[in-house]
Amino acid sequence: YRAALTRLADRSASTRGRLEFIPFCAPDQLLQATRHYRAGLALECAPDANRQRCLTNKIFEYVAAGVPVVLSDTEAHRALAIELGSAAVLI
Repeated sequence: YRAALTRLADRSASTRGRLEFIPFCAPDQLLQATRHYRAGLALECAPDANRQRCLTNKIFEYVAAGVPVVLSDTEAHRALAIELGSAAVLI
């Protein structure tokens, strides 16, 4: 996954060399660890019926940390994006 994502990022001059993989952190440190990032990703790559309707915990961690969130265009994410306004973007 890392290699594929890096190859994809390296295709564009604006993202080449800018992808950073960070180590996992303990759950109780997650809120503090995410505060300095530009955006949080909450993407559903192959949304089945359950993923169309669910909201994952990471979305709420990003929002609680004050980090805007990038959401997949699923049924649940579309509804939440309306509530989040400028703190969310659908892709």
